[in-house]
Amino acid sequence: MTDRFYRATQALKRLPAIHGNKGEASKSGTVTPEKIALVSDLLDANVAKADIADRVGLHASTIYNLARKHRRGNLL
Repeated sequence: MTDRFYRATQALKRLPAIHGNKGEASKSGTVTPEKIALVSDLLDANVAKADIADRVGLHASTIYNLARKHRRGNLL
C-alpha cells in the first residue's frame, strides 16, 4: 500500500467527523403518510427531487418513485 493511498483512505474516514453524517447512509427508509404528504406538497411547489430527499430524509430513488405516482395521481 502506497503512502498516498493510505493518506487518501484515512481522509475518507475523517469526512463524517468533519462534515457530519449526511447523505444516503443517514436517511431512514420508513415512508409514513406524513412524509408522503410533505413530498406531495414539495412536488407541487416544484422543489428539486434531491432537495426533497434531503429535507424529508428518504432515498432519492424513493422520491423518484413517489414523484412518478404523484404525476399519475396515485400518490394520495
